[in-house]
Formats: sequence, structure tokens, C-alpha cells
Amino acid sequence: MKEIKLKLLKTGNKILLYFPKEFRLTSKYKKGEIVRITFRKGNNSSYLITKFNHIITIKKEVLSELGVKDDREIILRIDDFFPIKKSNKLFYKDKIDLSFFVPEKTKKGSRVYCEECLINKNFFIRLTSIHLRGSSRQILLNRFVNPNIFGKLLGQIQAEGTKTNQDIVEFCNKNLSELRDFVNFLLEIGVNKENIYVKIDYDSYFKSQLPEIISKFKNFVGLNVNYLVSSDRGIRGYGFKIIVRNTILSELILNSLNQMKYYLEKFDWDDNLTTFSEGYLSKLFCGDGTFEITSINRKRVQSRVKIYDGNVEYLRHYSIILKKFGFCPHIKEKQIFVRAMCNTSLAKRLLEIGAFDNNENKKRIISFIQNNEATSKKSVAL
Repeated sequence: MKEIKLKLLKTGNKILLYFPKEFRLTSKYKKGEIVRITFRKGNNSSYLITKFNHIITIKKEVLSELGVKDDREIILRIDDFFPIKKSNKLFYKDKIDLSFFVPEKTKKGSRVYCEECLINKNFFIRLTSIHLRGSSRQILLNRFVNPNIFGKLLGQIQAEGTKTNQDIVEFCNKNLSELRDFVNFLLEIGVNKENIYVKIDYDSYFKSQLPEIISKFKNFVGLNVNYLVSSDRGIRGYGFKIIVRNTILSELILNSLNQMKYYLEKFDWDDNLTTFSEGYLSKLFCGDGTFEITSINRKRVQSRVKIYDGNVEYLRHYSIILKKFGFCPHIKEKQIFVRAMCNTSLAKRLLEIGAFDNNENKKRIISFIQNNEATSKKSVAL
């Protein structure tokens, strides 16, 4: 249809779009039909997938993208909505196709709608869910993503992320490098930086240190801290939470995590799955793993790796991944960890995939490799 110019109406804290009767009588769209509305304000534009009605609530993100402030007159065009079917293949060439993970409905029963967009020669998917009372906050994501990057993102979610709240994506950590990695992985899949929020949970003991803590975080990660929450639980410490409040994104990521666990456990690893698994395992080690030197009095130093988790099912999952990676793992349920001996070859591979990149365990791996290689040279010389 042709573009039309309408004024937005403000009611309380909501911004509404009202279609006059004469427009509704001539429009081909019926009440309740799914449509795609393109908004334009100056050089800015935005899009909304919604049910057609005589009154439509305009999302805050749409207003932000349009830069609408005092002048509430905007130009819009209504078009047919053309949903895409989710891919039946996990990989497209050497990329993961995120449409493979799009659920048909949310956990609360709202139908999920997805369309493909081509922007600057790159493919994106725009997602929203629509229910009887309205729609969720829509999100635009890259359709095709790097398997290693996506593996690292899911590895962080598995190790330190919230896996029970379907409405938010949340990652908890204190390590600034891990926090920056998580933010960068979100940006890689298409999450807008403006939609990423930061919270600090802290013991009152650290209150006087907060300005310095916040400054270091902002300079290193590149985000402002939005919330400060004090807690006096007798544990002196503080931690950061990276939060994205979006139901569709949360359900897509958690659905991805569950399906990729299945693929890692049940399928042989081709090049793409291997690339994904290396990213995934590297962040499992960064979050819940340790590298231990187990014998220092022998001629050749020995070592082992451990991954801790109170969930036995998770330990079994980690055991399968480690075995496919080349380890011989053993689960210790009472001690809540899975462990495996690590030789020089496996230690080198752990370094290659970036396991323990952001913590002290990396120094132990390097020391272990150097010690054993030096011992081998002495043995050859003798």
C-alpha cells in the first residue's frame, strides 16, 4: 500500500497509533490479521510485526529508532507479512542457521513469528511473539552465525548463565574478560548494545569501592552499570550480571542450548560440530573447570582437568563431551565433578581452543607443557 501520514497519541505511558474509520473501510487488512508496518521519520525507519487493529501500541524500541520526541507525526506503510519457515538444517555451509532454533510457540503459549530481512547484503531474522493482549518486544538477529562464537556463547550460558528464567538472558560473573566476551558474543549474533543492561550485586563491605569497580568495568567492557543491589548475606564479595530482557531471545538461546547438547552427544562431529564444540568446551572450562598438576615429584609431571557442577545430568553431559574430545573422564557424583587425566597433546589442544584463557589455569597448562617437553628433551639427550 501507499505511505500515509498519521499522528501518534499518548495515553498514560503508552504511545498509540489510531487508524481512522475511513482508512479502515478502504484497507484490505482485517482486524487480527498479521501485518508488517514500516515507519519513517526523517532519515530514520523502523518496523513492527503486529496484529492489525484500529488502535496499535507502538513499542518503545520503535520510537527510539525513529527518534520521535515532541513531533509525533510519522509516515508509515502497511504490508503483508511473509513468515519464513524455520530451517530443517542446523548448518548452512560453515555457519549455524539461527532460524533452526526458532520455537513455534513460547513457553507461555504465544505464537512466534519470524521473517527474513536482507540488510546491506547480510541476512537477518526478525522475531516476535503475539498473544491475545498484544505482542512481545521484537528482536533482529543475524541469521547465520559463526559456530565457534555461538559455541562460546552457549558454553558461557551453560556454565554461568540463568537457565530457568524464560524472559531474560542473564550471565553472572566477576571476571571482566569473561564479561566482555559475553557482551561481544551477544553483539556478534545481532543483539543491540542498547538492549544490554548491567547489574552489580555487592556486599555492603564493598560500598566504598564501588566507584572504582564501576569505572574499571566501564573502561574494560564498554558498558554502563544500570543497577546496584546491596546484599548482606555474610559473604564479602560482588559480582556482575549481564542482562537482556527479551523473551524470544531467551527462549531461542535456551532452545539452542538444549538442541546443541543433543547434537554434541548423539552425532559424530563433522568439521562444523567440531568448531562449535571447541568454543563450547573452552567456555565450560573457563566457567566451571580447573587444570591441576597432580604429581611434581616424578620425572614427568602429570595433570588432570576437572569440571564442577552440582547437577549430575550436567556432569554426564560434560563426560560425553570430554570423551569425544579425547579424554577418559570419570564422574565423581559425591564430589560434584567430572575429571580426566591430561597428557601433553591434550593440554596443547586446550590452549589452541582457548580453554582457561581468562584465568590462572592457563599458566598451569603452559607450565605443564614446558616441563614435560623439557623432560622429553633430556631423555632424548641421555
